[in-house]
Amino acid sequence: MDNLMGKFKEFKVILTRYKKIIDQVQLALVPDFNDPWINTLPRKPLPENLINDILESFPSIMALENPGNISFMVSKPNIQRLIFRGKLSTSFVMKLFWD
Repeated sequence: MDNLMGKFKEFKVILTRYKKIIDQVQLALVPDFNDPWINTLPRKPLPENLINDILESFPSIMALENPGNISFMVSKPNIQRLIFRGKLSTSFVMKLFWD
């Protein structure tokens, strides 16, 4: 467990380097199906003692169960801008909204 705590401290150092970006997005920490301390479904969020320091330092990061549901909304002007810049194909947008 000490090794994992060290890894999460290293992860926090990396996140701190990109704090301006991290503060503008929503990130989720989700347990993997292979995590050793979790053997039930749904997988509970990562242990608090591992990630509490990260969650306190970065309010835009959340801990989720696995499987979990995430919903998001993209506004029409943002989609149009991406299409006009050639970063998003219209077939993808149609598939995204009409499948």
